[in-house]
Amino acid sequence: EREMEDASEAQVCGRGVEGRVWKKEVVMVSRPQGMPVEANFEVRRSELVFQVPPPPGFLLVKVLWLSVDPYLREIMNEDNGLTVIPPFQIGQPIFVGSISKVLASSDPKFKEGNIVQTMSPVADYALISSEFFSIYKIEHTHAINVPLNQYLGVLGFPGLTAWVGLNVITQLQANEEVFISAAAGAVGLLAGQLAKLKGCRVVGSAGTDEKVRMLKEVYQFDEAFNYKTEKDLNSTLKRYFPSGFDVYFENVGGNTLEAALENIRRKGRIIACGMISQYNKEYKERDGVRNLMHVIGKSLKMEGFMVGDYRHMRDDFIKEVGKLLQQGRISYHMDILGRGIDEFTKAFVGLLGGKNIGKAVLLIDDGENHETLL
Repeated sequence: EREMEDASEAQVCGRGVEGRVWKKEVVMVSRPQGMPVEANFEVRRSELVFQVPPPPGFLLVKVLWLSVDPYLREIMNEDNGLTVIPPFQIGQPIFVGSISKVLASSDPKFKEGNIVQTMSPVADYALISSEFFSIYKIEHTHAINVPLNQYLGVLGFPGLTAWVGLNVITQLQANEEVFISAAAGAVGLLAGQLAKLKGCRVVGSAGTDEKVRMLKEVYQFDEAFNYKTEKDLNSTLKRYFPSGFDVYFENVGGNTLEAALENIRRKGRIIACGMISQYNKEYKERDGVRNLMHVIGKSLKMEGFMVGDYRHMRDDFIKEVGKLLQQGRISYHMDILGRGIDEFTKAFVGLLGGKNIGKAVLLIDDGENHETLL
């Protein structure tokens, strides 16, 4: 056991034909029924045997940061609504967004010491494909000097999701009125600020009074409310939008979507990004939306999207949002929910319970000199 804990990067980086290191990895041992519990997961220790260089098309990496995301819960269902993503398998590792340091590479595009943003197992060491469609080398190419973990948040897929939703899906215009649910989450936090910069009036919903305060005082929202203390969401939205709103950034589903459909204006647009209120419910328990006829009667446009389909826009997105960060025109909160692989399950369950503000991440190894780009 002690030998496992003492495995070091120096041992990994040796120039031999074969090397080995003890790793920790989280696997799903049973499918959650409702809210996940720690018993659904297990931290396993095993020896990772590797070659230097790795086999063609692979990188040996040391994981620095892991992304903790609500959508993972949906992929834990055998029949999930994200049809392009196969479900996690029992006894197999969970894959999440990550920031990692390359220890060895067989691909000339990636060198030892490079920092990459990609998908990896929940593990401290991993062999990953260098040909994966969403692997990016993090380079100081846009004069952005930010903490590395921001590439899992405001400069990562959550940020790209907000940017694509407003600029591409709805083509947001100045002076429009915007409602954002789960506004204190990884996507909503940036979406609200981008909408404000376009000259829109923005109202967000969140699950605690503290989140509501932060949305208004720190993140530029015009108004915000705690949906848990509101008795009737339909009446609440009428109070904040007496004449309705133009755009709804949908992250919640269920009763919130139903109330939004009642209050959105004719020709309104709905960005269907997520439906977190439904993730922990079995199919037959999920909330039906009773007023979908409004999509027809109000001539609404409701469009869902997978952010991976817009990865070709990543460079434009980083240039624009990175500049806004540098100028101090937007701010963003990274919520570090723990350190080490053993903390993943607790962090994930806490996220689904609404404990985070902004982007939830797990620190695995700060790499000392690698926490910020220099």
